[in-house]
Amino acid sequence: MFRSLGLLLHFTLLVASRAINITTPGLVPGTTSHYAQVGGHTYYYMRSRPAGEYKGTIFLFHGYPDFSYGWRNQIPYLTSLGYQVIAPDMLGYSETDSPKELSQWAKKKLSADMAQLADQIVPGEQIIVGGHDWGVGIAYKMPIWYPDLVKAFFTVSVPYAWVFKVSGAPYVDLSVSVENGTYPLLGYQLQWRDFAWERNFQSRAQIRDLLNGMYGGLTQDNQSAFSPYNGYDLDQLPTLQPTQLVNSTTLDIYVENFAKQGFRGPDNWYRVYQMDWEDERPIADRAESVLYTMPALFLGTSLDAIFPKSSWANMSRYFDNLTIDPLEAGHWVLWEQPDAANEILGRWLNLTVVSS
Repeated sequence: MFRSLGLLLHFTLLVASRAINITTPGLVPGTTSHYAQVGGHTYYYMRSRPAGEYKGTIFLFHGYPDFSYGWRNQIPYLTSLGYQVIAPDMLGYSETDSPKELSQWAKKKLSADMAQLADQIVPGEQIIVGGHDWGVGIAYKMPIWYPDLVKAFFTVSVPYAWVFKVSGAPYVDLSVSVENGTYPLLGYQLQWRDFAWERNFQSRAQIRDLLNGMYGGLTQDNQSAFSPYNGYDLDQLPTLQPTQLVNSTTLDIYVENFAKQGFRGPDNWYRVYQMDWEDERPIADRAESVLYTMPALFLGTSLDAIFPKSSWANMSRYFDNLTIDPLEAGHWVLWEQPDAANEILGRWLNLTVVSS
């Protein structure tokens, strides 16, 4: 009997082990799906490998509200240039864990998670990182915490700014900065960081209404239901016209992925400013000097409602080797103008990164 149980246990473990190592196709054609244990959490990521010459590995960090699929137009292109591409679902999103502890969303902790993931996938190699929206929070911070790991990095839509961090100054909550006019265009984040916010989006229909609005759906008189100062008018969301940015099938994919875990995890990215401030106090003295010595690219979007061209004005002083290459596009430029965005990324990689 014990021998039979032992054989059964051995067989079960063998099957389980094989199941863990089975690679299945990812949502983006040409990718495979993977899971990894890093930082005490399970992360999902898509992986795409080049067929020919291997030039390096690029990690792509999505933002809010998005998941790894947000890079669907860039993954095949970057792979065609000779790069292995890794696109994780960031913490709290889709197939990746969404822990209860708010501290897990601090950018230093998330940077450590991504550094561990890189060590598992390409041990001993330097990587290139790229981020869009909240993904830039990791793309800007990993080179600070792990300068020997990050060879180069690029960010999309959100410029670098040493927000809320002045050497020797006390922490100032976002609510104060919005009210006193320091950062009025970030008022919407007060709505999104409120724990009552995500309770409005429990059903698939409610999730669809929100995503439709966030992806550009307009009112019947072609106005946005969003204000940078106040966030969304919840009463208007169900009445919006269908977004023209993504088709119904793509929107269905997003609805299903956000239905898995809801918005608690994604919204936690807005709730850890003070934790980030505490983590970054030791380097606040460097805030007015060069922070980045490696090549960097900022793909600005001049039609972004939150980060217009004027917000890029002082970026260069933090970089030794920064390329700013903007497009006349909105926040979702990677979907709106994928070919133009890819051309900018490819040009920078070929002229700046490969030659460095």
